[in-house]
Amino acid sequence: MKDQQLDLEQYAIQFGSASAILNAFIKDRDYSKVFLLADENTHRHCLPRLKLDSDYSLIFIESGERNKNLHSCAEIWEQLMEEGADRNSLLLNLGGGVIGDMGGFAASTYKRGIDFVQIPTTLLAMVDASVGGKLGIDFNSIKNAVGLFCNPQLVVIDDDFLDTLDPRELRSGMAEVFKHGMISEQWLSANEMLDMNADEFSDDIIFPSVQVKKQIVEKDPFEKGLRKALNFGHTIGHALESLSLQEDDEPALHGEAVAAGMIAELYLSEKKCGFPAKTSEHLQKYLAGIFPSLAHLADREDELIDIIRNDKKNNAGNIQMALLENVGKHRLTEQTSEAEIRAALQHYRKLTS
Repeated sequence: MKDQQLDLEQYAIQFGSASAILNAFIKDRDYSKVFLLADENTHRHCLPRLKLDSDYSLIFIESGERNKNLHSCAEIWEQLMEEGADRNSLLLNLGGGVIGDMGGFAASTYKRGIDFVQIPTTLLAMVDASVGGKLGIDFNSIKNAVGLFCNPQLVVIDDDFLDTLDPRELRSGMAEVFKHGMISEQWLSANEMLDMNADEFSDDIIFPSVQVKKQIVEKDPFEKGLRKALNFGHTIGHALESLSLQEDDEPALHGEAVAAGMIAELYLSEKKCGFPAKTSEHLQKYLAGIFPSLAHLADREDELIDIIRNDKKNNAGNIQMALLENVGKHRLTEQTSEAEIRAALQHYRKLTS
């Protein structure tokens, strides 16, 4: 990946060698202490690729969405405190979406906030989770139920870390790439998406996908309007992911759940918003052919609806979804009934069983 930079109002997203970018960044700052947050996977596979000139203290947590909770946050805060972290300290978050979400949340709340840098190591985190300042943890089995908006000082995207991922993780990240294509008029047409092979990954997709999210969060940093488009596929997707985390020995990855959510929400977009039926059919079949079926979870309609009722996008007890009139044409707060959600889940099961 060539060196490139996207500037947001309060921070930069830099593409290139993580070691070179971070060493230059830390050299220019007068931090009292530097900390690095990693899990067992990024400690083993990614940290050896990171050559930092500065001394740092390692904070270690267990990987996985199941550990994105208050208990893990308390462990991070305890280690920061034991190591003498003050308000002029820096936390480097080396990992995927869980590390970025939780590490950023822990940093932004520790002593009312210390600086942090996001170093995403998964495709999903590179194109989505690390950009935009959304931070949080899961609570009472609800995804991202507790959190805040707070920007990092820097996001460093180095595609060298993608060599550490297995094909399933890469494919999971492609779900967010496809989502960005569906919500943007500028980047991918429906036909271009259908021509993409999720198993033949090219790092050329990273920069334009990040650009889509950058353009949206710049216009709406606190999700009052346009940014809600980024939730396409996530209302039903998050519910499926939450249920999978509770029930499955090997839980669905975030991108797998979002892909299922996009299929169901394309169906709702077609029925409620006039999304072109032929395009919807092609996109649904394409996603169903790439990602594993979660039909065993979609069958549990009552439990999923209970989870969806607690979705943070809801208003005054009404379930609201970000749906589409067409590729790049949004309905940001489409009120959706429980009966319509059941129909979408039934449609998903029929398509993927």
